[in-house]
Amino acid sequence: ELYFTYPPFTALLLRPFASLPLGATIMIFTTLTVLAVVVTVQWLIARTSLSAADDRNSRPLWFLVGLAVPATLVVESVRETINFGQIGMLLVALILADLLFAVPRGSRWAGVGVGLATAIKLYPGIFVIYLLASRRWRAGLTAGATALAATLFAAALAPADSWRFWTHELWATGRVGRTAYTGNQSL
Repeated sequence: ELYFTYPPFTALLLRPFASLPLGATIMIFTTLTVLAVVVTVQWLIARTSLSAADDRNSRPLWFLVGLAVPATLVVESVRETINFGQIGMLLVALILADLLFAVPRGSRWAGVGVGLATAIKLYPGIFVIYLLASRRWRAGLTAGATALAATLFAAALAPADSWRFWTHELWATGRVGRTAYTGNQSL
């Protein structure tokens, strides 16, 4: 009913949740999303000039995070991610970890998170382009190769579903959501 379309790789990752009671799945995804918000907010505050300015006022990081997390949770996009049980915030954390925080810039692992995020939901593919445009060639190629490998893995395990997704469902523009629905923010 919500018209969301995900690549087959995502279905493989999420399939185990189908065997859980719905309430357990909701609790797991809500907890993971809130955890992703906390981690992302902490990473960003720790690396902004705001935290440097507040160091002079002796406000600890936990205090700033404690103020910022509730404010972040009421932002429409984060709130709707939780309401619809979406994985967007988990992808944000994965991409930020790869691009900014957890993976050193020259590491051979740089790009893997972006590639996995792209295989899970296609819109993070813009960061593959970003990596290439910023001349981070190795990370960009790693991201592209990771996305391709995950996609081919899904195709090997679910060839019919993969074929249907890549030849039909991806191009079914009516599946991006009801345009009359105010929460639909797709182009």
